[in-house]
Amino acid sequence: MEKAVEIRKIEEEKIKKPFLSLIKFSQQYVTLREDRRFYEFLADYDLRQILISLGGKIGLEKPEDIFNLSWKEIKIRAR
Repeated sequence: MEKAVEIRKIEEEKIKKPFLSLIKFSQQYVTLREDRRFYEFLADYDLRQILISLGGKIGLEKPEDIFNLSWKEIKIRAR
């Protein structure tokens, strides 16, 4: 019986180290993933403001309507 307990402890140690290493890696990855999303949203806001400004410059009544146009339509109106 004692030998079985010893074998189980040894096997648990074999599994424990890689498992803890995997958990640590996963936790770091989640942090990087969340940081990336934050910076993407910042870029989205800037791009949105640029496009709204462009909508005003090409003479749209409501600059936000630029989001209802295709790129082709925007290019035509920008000429």
